[in-house]
Amino acid sequence: PKHLLNRAQSAAKVPTRKSVETATYERNPAIVAYVQKRSRYKCEVDSCDYEGFEKEDGSKFIEVHNLKQLSDGGEDSISNAAAVCPNCHRLLHYGKDREKIRRLLKEKVVKENENFKMTLG
Repeated sequence: PKHLLNRAQSAAKVPTRKSVETATYERNPAIVAYVQKRSRYKCEVDSCDYEGFEKEDGSKFIEVHNLKQLSDGGEDSISNAAAVCPNCHRLLHYGKDREKIRRLLKEKVVKENENFKMTLG
């Protein structure tokens, strides 16, 4: 719409800077690595075919999402974590169907953990 174009064109070219203080959770790197390996660096959301990209150092990257948020009392554990692409990660936080997708993903994580443990011997 024209009014958005006008607002965007008349916006300040240098944005206002602000300071923000945040608290974060220190994730266990072993859990993140396990989940990434379990998923073979592929997004675990069923409808997604995203495969993690290669980083500059040659390692692969995919995000790890807590199915029940740490801030809501979720555990930092392999049973509460899924490998997801950046788009599905935002979907799990903000999407209209996020609760349904989380539930399906939780079921998949249980199965994938069992399967992956069997491959480890």
